[in-house]
Amino acid sequence: MRRPFPSKPKALALAIMLAGTSLPLAAQQDDEDTDIEEVIVTGSFIRGTPLDAPSPVQVVDRDSIEAQGAAIIWDVIKNLEINSGSITNPMVAGENPGEYSQVEGTANVNLRNLGENSTLTLINGKRMAPAGSTTRTGGEFVDLNSIPLVMTERIEILTDGGSALYGADAVAGVVNIIMRTEFEGIEIYGDIQGLDQSNGRNLNDATISAIWGWSSDDGDTNFVISGERFERDPVPITMGNFYDENSEFLGTVGSAGSLISSAAFGAQISPGWINTDVMEQNVREGGLGTRVFTDPGCYTYETHDGSPMVFSSKRATRGERGGTCREDTTDYMYISAEAERNSFAASFNHTFEDGTEFYAFSHYSDMTTVRSDDGYNATRGPTVFLAQPGAYARNPWYGFNAIGQTLELGYFAPYVGLPRPTAADIPNAPVAGVNGGPNVALWTSVRDGLPRKGASNNETWTNSSSIQAGLRGDFEFGDRTLEYDVSYSFSQSSLEASYLSYARDRAEMAANGLGGPNCVP
Repeated sequence: MRRPFPSKPKALALAIMLAGTSLPLAAQQDDEDTDIEEVIVTGSFIRGTPLDAPSPVQVVDRDSIEAQGAAIIWDVIKNLEINSGSITNPMVAGENPGEYSQVEGTANVNLRNLGENSTLTLINGKRMAPAGSTTRTGGEFVDLNSIPLVMTERIEILTDGGSALYGADAVAGVVNIIMRTEFEGIEIYGDIQGLDQSNGRNLNDATISAIWGWSSDDGDTNFVISGERFERDPVPITMGNFYDENSEFLGTVGSAGSLISSAAFGAQISPGWINTDVMEQNVREGGLGTRVFTDPGCYTYETHDGSPMVFSSKRATRGERGGTCREDTTDYMYISAEAERNSFAASFNHTFEDGTEFYAFSHYSDMTTVRSDDGYNATRGPTVFLAQPGAYARNPWYGFNAIGQTLELGYFAPYVGLPRPTAADIPNAPVAGVNGGPNVALWTSVRDGLPRKGASNNETWTNSSSIQAGLRGDFEFGDRTLEYDVSYSFSQSSLEASYLSYARDRAEMAANGLGGPNCVP
């Protein structure tokens, strides 16, 4: 199908006209001295321009930043085609509270999706300390959002590997953020972006920033200071353009975990844990009829609004449905968390009479991130629930022993000189059949806060700061002019998080019916 683009001829005509009128100008300039400023370009320690740099350098200047309507540096980075795989705004609700919230509100660059550790981020050509948090895979990164965008002059991206100059952390490339160290005057910037909810409440991202710069009459001294305030409202998952009637967000309420229920082990599982309804459905759908286990309590559990629990997902594979008990967690799922950030930056430059330049730069940023909590908590990793003494049947073929007997609590006590306990000694074992348990050993997570009703929020506090100072200039050495740059750079970043967790040793004792002082429940 052909589609006309009427703007193209106009653009072409304009280009030809400009090319034609530029010829006499170029002729006039041939007779005049042209002064082209050369700077240190990312990817080379030799002064030059991005056009003649030995490695490909993409430059996003101040005009481009303003044309994009960017409010924070991440708004610029996310538009780079070479940037891929950055972790900047993960979901902040899920099965493991706090697992993602540490990186919520931060931003990083990931060139070619080779990993955050493979892209080096610089400010004014100086290295910065990585953020106090890491990605889920352990990747370290510099938080770009800690830098006031209003202070940014340009962003240089070395799109080729820079490990020869910068080391192994620049395998994918280098991003160098250059500050506005020679700005004069004052600028005040405000930006607000919002979403309208069905309940009439607006959800906003609001940014206000300002920069002020002073220069001496002779131009030898410059001082610039800037500040930025950013506020973000939490955005629920229902506001996403991907959310529709087929969307489903479920959280675990009860799970049989990994039951050691083989008859060869002498297992005598409680009949109430066998979910015959799901087994029959799997057979009708072409499944094998493998045993499916469900915590019997899930048949009577209700969500906070009185709805029943669910045992299957819309996307469950036909014939392979499980028996895990779940509840709808849509009300506690968010696209982004509530965040507040303050950032400040300042620079000072002075050129002495001999041409030596003193330069200094510093910045500080603090951020608070609040993740709305659903009140649910689980151990981070499986907990072993040992079977009650006598749970596994003895087999005369094995001398009236059972393979599963070794999974009973206290089985090995005689090996350390203690008597082997009986079921009466551990009346509160959760796995005991008389207590509604499966009567076999298993491992699963310990959970509380069910059903989910919402509770205190999880909060993360981060701050970062840096200072740079140095002298640069040149001197004559024989028939050559040598340049030098001697500097000191310091940066730091810290993170403090608050979220619900478990005392692992106490959770394991409780899982085996031994909670309380001296193992007395």
